[in-house]
Amino acid sequence: MAASRQGHVACSIPAVIDWRVTGIAHLAFAGGALVFLSLPLMGQAVDPAGRAPFTSFALDPRAPIVREEHYVMNARVRPLLLFWIGRDDVGGARIRWRQGPAGHRAFELLVGSDPLRAPRRINRWGFIVEEERGEISEVLGVMKESGEQTLEEARANIERGGGERATFKAVRTTVTGNRAVTGTIAFAASSDLTYHQLGALVSLIPTRPQAVRTTDLPATANRGFLLAVTSLIHRTAAGCRSGAGAESRAVQYFYNQALYDLSVSSCKYARELRTKTGVFAEVAAARFQVRNNKTGELTKFQVEYGLSDALREVPIRVVFRPRWWIEIELLLDREGRYP
Repeated sequence: MAASRQGHVACSIPAVIDWRVTGIAHLAFAGGALVFLSLPLMGQAVDPAGRAPFTSFALDPRAPIVREEHYVMNARVRPLLLFWIGRDDVGGARIRWRQGPAGHRAFELLVGSDPLRAPRRINRWGFIVEEERGEISEVLGVMKESGEQTLEEARANIERGGGERATFKAVRTTVTGNRAVTGTIAFAASSDLTYHQLGALVSLIPTRPQAVRTTDLPATANRGFLLAVTSLIHRTAAGCRSGAGAESRAVQYFYNQALYDLSVSSCKYARELRTKTGVFAEVAAARFQVRNNKTGELTKFQVEYGLSDALREVPIRVVFRPRWWIEIELLLDREGRYP
């Protein structure tokens, strides 16, 4: 029985990140989520417009880090519709807020499973950074490819093993005014690289993309998922606290050659939130949904964020279901143990 339980849980991590939404995620918030990511970007990255590589050495002086929070990742899998099986502490995440002069800002999200803690040494992870400075914005996302759609496919991929090399996909978008230039590339790297070694992975990304596409954006569109989530949390926080509820108007954002509508379907105020990592006062629990304008696909996730001064508009708990059979939870860890 124990072996069967671990076998099911091991399959929960492979689909952890779906960057159409993350940056949770895209939990992305992630979402991610992403959205819902972390530098340093120590090496070169995809550059669709032929400019200098995107590096932390260039970003740090422009927009220094003003806040950094760490999260522990828990996962649940539903082998049958009747019940869930969970495993705690299978990975981690880190969010960084950056701010410079004249409204210059940037957000980063790094999230993934840790093979030292995850069942069967599952190693799936991704990263996204979004920088906005006036009329120019930069978005860089990189993730370890995972195309499982069902629990059976995930289990089969784990049992086969990934070999010594793994495929990663990188996307970089440069937005100038209302025009976005997106470059994408798939490349191979050691399958042993984990989210703790982000700098090493980014240094391997070729500087020239395999495909480039230009898109004209609506004037009101946000330049990335993390920017859109931040904007919507700020806009709805007061209504959540007062009990007025969520604002129904959606915000639009662009990621990887597609437009999405992000909205808050509901939000509730709580005097206290108790999680496995701590007790947090004055919290808003907001339910988000993302709609792909091209396909009509709808994705939902939940963010519980702080309303007090210490944690104002900071995610405390993020819950995302990239597939019906898997649920990912990120919990704020003020001790900073992860990643």
